[in-house]
Amino acid sequence: MKAKVWRKFDISIKSEIEYDNPYKDIDIVVTFIHESNKEIKLNAFWNGNNEWIVRFTPTLTGIWNYSIDCSDKNNNINYISGKIEVKENEQNINIEKHGFLKISNNK
Repeated sequence: MKAKVWRKFDISIKSEIEYDNPYKDIDIVVTFIHESNKEIKLNAFWNGNNEWIVRFTPTLTGIWNYSIDCSDKNNNINYISGKIEVKENEQNINIEKHGFLKISNNK
């Protein structure tokens, strides 16, 4: 998979198991680890049917490895892993070049 730094990137996670209440019956956490060892953990959200989405915004260029951990250890998505190659963002929009919005220290 390929992505650009500071641009959102969605990964679709499809379960073979159908849950009565996917909001409460299952938790999916995806761990992203950059080649520099920076780690980001994100929760996936239910997208309907048997699909969850994790929305990742890479903060560094380079290789990010990810692995999926599901609270239901019988689910087929447990321990799925992959790799994302992240390149520079060539957009002309400043917000997509410099990262997340945040309050400055002097305001």
